[in-house]
Amino acid sequence: MEKLDKPLKIIADTTAFRTLFTRAIMHELKTPIGKGRIIVEMIEEGVNKERLINVFRRLDDIVNEFAKIERLAAKNYEMNIKKCSIKEILAASFDILMINPDRLKEKISVKLPSKNVYINADMDFMPLAFKNLIDNAIKYGSEGQVAITLERGILSFCNKGEVLDKLFAKSREPFIHSDKKDKTVGGMGLGLYIVENILRLHKLKLDYEYKEGFHCFFINLTAS
Repeated sequence: MEKLDKPLKIIADTTAFRTLFTRAIMHELKTPIGKGRIIVEMIEEGVNKERLINVFRRLDDIVNEFAKIERLAAKNYEMNIKKCSIKEILAASFDILMINPDRLKEKISVKLPSKNVYINADMDFMPLAFKNLIDNAIKYGSEGQVAITLERGILSFCNKGEVLDKLFAKSREPFIHSDKKDKTVGGMGLGLYIVENILRLHKLKLDYEYKEGFHCFFINLTAS
């Protein structure tokens, strides 16, 4: 029994250390970002000031996103479920995308029913799931665009692109990238892994289909 306990303790200690280390990094990043934003506010008005403000705002958004991912991985969260419209969740996901707001319309097309569709969701996590599906579609698609549609309770995120070089099941694992992906595009390969875990918390499932040159990810909103 002792031989089994020692490896388990090592695993537990390693996991605890990684969690602590991740939280420490995020805490340390928050301080310079906060100071940077204060200093930028003292600069005279102009294009450079606006750009610097946007840079620090984005950095703060990234750290906040990492914090949510860490909570998800460590199962250190308490779900705050409430009735939310799909339009509201999508709007929140657009806010955290690393895309210039002026370019959203050329990157993303949205087709929703005229009547609002509501689901029970956590507004901290569900927008993050949508954001990762959109981000993946734009980064990995051949045209850098994504079409979002909602029909008969099925929410789909589709983009034009080549056949995946890895099985869908494999690409859902953390830190997996497409071998054909442009190496200049950033990311940790966590997108679908995050999406799957968030949807699981909401008792929803992610499905995938490649048809006629398009990758489509589906969420059946009526399945929960």
